[in-house]
Amino acid sequence: ADQGIDAFNGIGMGAADYKRPMHHPFPFAALKVPVLDLYGELDYPAVHRLAPERLDLINQGGNPLSKQMIAAGAEHDFSQWLVNLRAEALSRGISQATVDTALDNVERIPRVIELDRRQPEFTQTFQQYMSRVVPEMRVRNGRALLAQHRDLLRTVAYKHRVQPRFIVALWGIESDFGRLAGGFKVIPALATLAHDGRRSAFFRKELLNALQILHEGHIAPKEMMGSWAGAMGQSQFMPSSFLAHAVDYDG
Repeated sequence: ADQGIDAFNGIGMGAADYKRPMHHPFPFAALKVPVLDLYGELDYPAVHRLAPERLDLINQGGNPLSKQMIAAGAEHDFSQWLVNLRAEALSRGISQATVDTALDNVERIPRVIELDRRQPEFTQTFQQYMSRVVPEMRVRNGRALLAQHRDLLRTVAYKHRVQPRFIVALWGIESDFGRLAGGFKVIPALATLAHDGRRSAFFRKELLNALQILHEGHIAPKEMMGSWAGAMGQSQFMPSSFLAHAVDYDG
């Protein structure tokens, strides 16, 4: 199946957003981090949801948080979070077998959080980004592939009203023409981001969509690989884009 383009670029929230002085003895309220009900399913503040720079600010304010406390709270919360996610997936009609196969033994991937906090779009100048994403070799390869697949591209362009040059350009930018389609397991990567809290609603939706893709039998869980953000295939569709726009062009 053709897979498309992750057009979503979230705006990061870094240390600059949290440099106001804090005098609260345990400043979760100032940071707007939820403190969970002691009589509910969880009994930790969601410490693990803080970006590293925000943890540093708490420590600098005289409230050191041990790594053991953070890790324990994160593991407890993630386990319960998965229970709730399973229930939501089942309520949407996703089969028990799909949910079990996809989510049994799933774990958070710390590297995904690191990459989310350091996206090149937000850390490089435009010229640096362009020289990395559109090097001369990629341009030459794109021209060659445009000529090689000219007839197919014209047919696709006529049917879908997208010019061949744009299809090939996006193909090159997103995956270097299929060479770099991603090495992360999509379900754990999306679960990590959905649980993290920075863009949890967006990634929870994408995770549920990924489970729907598995439920419909488009791909096996172990073969569902993609970027750290859950984008899949040669042109890096997010699961929602796959469900909405993917076309199995060769039958």
